[in-house]
Amino acid sequence: MTTTPFDCVQSKREAQKRIAEQLATLSREEQVAFFRHEAATGELGEWWQRLRETRSSSPELDAE
Repeated sequence: MTTTPFDCVQSKREAQKRIAEQLATLSREEQVAFFRHEAATGELGEWWQRLRETRSSSPELDAE
């Protein structure tokens, strides 16, 4: 099997740079909306929605 080296740290830095560029001109409110949208529609969107539903149906979690 042939493998290709993968630099995890470099990949993370590149992703952070892309996000920083996207956020550079956004207001605080727009940044929050950006992250909420990404969380809802990204790879973990379904999990995030289930988590939010669990929190809203469990008042004891709101006390944290």
